Amino acid sequence: MRFILIDPLLHTITNVHHPDDAETYAVLSDAVRGGIDCIHLGDDGPLHLDLWVNDECLMNIERLHSKQFPDGEITSGFFVLHNSVGPLNLVVGCAMLAASDDEGNTVGLPDHIVPQVMATFISFIPDSNRNAAADLAEELLDNGGCASSQAELDAFSARHDEIMTRAMELTNETSPCPNP
Repeated sequence: MRFILIDPLLHTITNVHHPDDAETYAVLSDAVRGGIDCIHLGDDGPLHLDLWVNDECLMNIERLHSKQFPDGEITSGFFVLHNSVGPLNLVVGCAMLAASDDEGNTVGLPDHIVPQVMATFISFIPDSNRNAAADLAEELLDNGGCASSQAELDAFSARHDEIMTRAMELTNETSPCPNP
């Protein structure tokens, strides 16, 4: 079974293969280094395309404390998931693209979904901007909460969009989709 691994520390997007009988949860949680959460990207014919991420990375950004970095050097990698309209999510840590059928079974990715295609939707945040990305991750968490009215929901949405725009600026790319 073929998946696509996105590694923001190495700034790579690569195919990875696992036996068809491999335990899917173990494969995905090993790849993202922890508990998993799903970002549904869309459908490709009868298949559903999902990006699996570590569900705790946003809350537990890794910091390495040393004499040189007493407040902690950020050791997590970041990337922005976007489409041709604009940025959608700030992702912390590795992610794995997988496909599933209508019954929820994980299946191999279709042949036309390759790392080069996925690269058009991923913008890595350079190592030099990790601290700023960590600050944005904190803002995302602070922006959460329960909306009790449409006005509050609209305000949360506008704030999220503003944070995503700032995250995209950290990638140093001029377009939300570098290879349209």
